[in-house]
Amino acid sequence: MGKFCVQCGAKLEENAAFCSKCGAPAGMTEKDSGKAPDKEAAGKEKSGSGKRIAVISVIAVVLLLLLAGVGSAMYLSSDKYQCKRNVRLADKNYEAEAYEEALSYYEAALDLDDTLVEAYLKSADIYLKEDSYEKALKILKRGMKKNEDEESWELLNEEYEKVCLEGADFLLDSGEYEQAIDLLKEGQEVVGAVSAAALADKEKEIQEYLFPSADKTVAALFEVYVKNNAGPIQELLGFASEEDVYQAFHEKGIDMELASQLSMELVDAGITLSDDEMEELVDSYVKFLSKAECTAEIESESDNGVFVALEVYGFSFDEMTQAMLDASDRMVNSVTYKDQLALAAGEMEVLSAYMQQYLKDLFDELSEIEINTEPVEVIVYCEKVPINVSGTERIVYLPSDMDRFSYDIENAVFQ
Repeated sequence: MGKFCVQCGAKLEENAAFCSKCGAPAGMTEKDSGKAPDKEAAGKEKSGSGKRIAVISVIAVVLLLLLAGVGSAMYLSSDKYQCKRNVRLADKNYEAEAYEEALSYYEAALDLDDTLVEAYLKSADIYLKEDSYEKALKILKRGMKKNEDEESWELLNEEYEKVCLEGADFLLDSGEYEQAIDLLKEGQEVVGAVSAAALADKEKEIQEYLFPSADKTVAALFEVYVKNNAGPIQELLGFASEEDVYQAFHEKGIDMELASQLSMELVDAGITLSDDEMEELVDSYVKFLSKAECTAEIESESDNGVFVALEVYGFSFDEMTQAMLDASDRMVNSVTYKDQLALAAGEMEVLSAYMQQYLKDLFDELSEIEINTEPVEVIVYCEKVPINVSGTERIVYLPSDMDRFSYDIENAVFQ
């Protein structure tokens, strides 16, 4: 606390010997001066000091506010703030499905910070929704180059794999097979080992679809010709329907062919069956044939074609003959004396009834026969030939002589 002159009340300077205002000794007391100190002057001095402190405080506050305002303005104009703002606006537009605006804001954010993984992923997702696979892959590839840390790179890598696979499917649906293969090959050069393997598997699948191996084609045709099963060849070559399969190979299908043959033979014998009765018999026969199996593998290849070894597990012809004899014996033994007279009189209704029972018994007998454990080998020579696959021409391996193929496998099935 400062000292004041007892003579005039002025504030004394520190260590001063005399008052700078009146010259009185600094150590003079009130008693020595002969007068009381000027309290009013001292009060005014103190009051003036308090006002100066208040003014300084106000100035300090104003300066702080100004500095805060400048700092805020500097932050609002900073790249960091603008980047976050762009991402926030991009996400808002993304949720509202305003994709064009979202892409614009994501790009603006990436201009300020090119390591924003989420911006790359969301942009790619938008392009994917718009079937713009090339643009999606391009921006993901850009992000992978800008992000070297393992976690970020892996996220972008997984998305790149996903876009490649979906893009390939899109191109396949459009019939652009070669473009799909090129897309997958390019992707394998960009992604990591695990993703590359997945893309390679997809490429192999397409290659096999475009050019199925001869052994697979032969095995699938066996299903058509023997078991009336068009499913495998339909899936292998991409037919739109089973009807298209039968039309392409000029086949009616075993069920229709058998129904036609049975119908003609029964008509020649003067016997007629209803459509339901005929369908039941044919279904029983097809079910019997469905037991047959085969394996196929490429035996050798030449410049012009491929030799396929087809091993057929069919049925013993002797067992089938015995089944026919057993069914015939049962029919003969079941004929009553009255029906013998009716048959002798040429009553076709009676004959028809016995024939229906005979055929039913025959197929019941056949259903008990199992396929042979030893196969019969058939060598099938295949060449690349054009075929109409539901309106699209494809070049595939097929038996060079389809009639011979049909004849050989029929003999192999019924050994």
